[in-house]
Amino acid sequence: EPCFVLFDVGHGQAALIRLGDGMDVLIDAGSHGRPRLARRVLLPALRELGVSRLKAIVCTHADADHWNAVPALMARLPVERLVVDSDPAPALLEAARRHGIPLETAREGIILASTARGSLSVLATGPEPPASSNDRSIALRLRVGRWSVLLPADREEVGLRELSARGPGTCDLLIAPHHGRPCAGATEFGRVVRPKALLASCGSRGTDYRSLAEYGAVEVHTTDRDGCLTVRFPEERDRGLEIEAFRR
Repeated sequence: EPCFVLFDVGHGQAALIRLGDGMDVLIDAGSHGRPRLARRVLLPALRELGVSRLKAIVCTHADADHWNAVPALMARLPVERLVVDSDPAPALLEAARRHGIPLETAREGIILASTARGSLSVLATGPEPPASSNDRSIALRLRVGRWSVLLPADREEVGLRELSARGPGTCDLLIAPHHGRPCAGATEFGRVVRPKALLASCGSRGTDYRSLAEYGAVEVHTTDRDGCLTVRFPEERDRGLEIEAFRR
């Protein structure tokens, strides 16, 4: 059964997309303040979920809190390819070379994983410099049946405005941009994508729930408050998304 898992990694991001038929993709794997994230959190969690290999790891941009656990994961888990932005961290590239993992630069529109139940694709990779690296984060779209999930990574006002201009359509679930930090473009972006639910990967200090509310979602969950979040997608849309929180 397809699902989306947002791990509790403190200030950082690590998300697993499972589409069935062995199509397991990890979106980012990093954290500020948890140097042993791979060994203590992610590897045990993946093992418990029955993930023995990854179709891909996608690192949305070069900030360490999105990739610093990836080298340790690549050393212990078979990974078919590493997908990166246009300016990835050199240490990440070196780790991929060392472990013989093919490297691919994300391109707008490419499908990263697909099964009969759903697909994961690259929605956008811009805007061009001088936009910040946050605003150039790889933005992803997950579709499961009629459900739609939008993952803007660390995009801020400029990057969200660029994304809105592409006409991304509405989404059922939005992963809060830049860990839910205050963003001048939040209200405008929320009006464009109209999320029903919002998930934020954030640390335990200073989560701004008023800022999260600006995206306009009826339902809001955060990893600092709720722990690991698992989302399932019922075939009947009138049932609503199934969001389960788990904290050890």
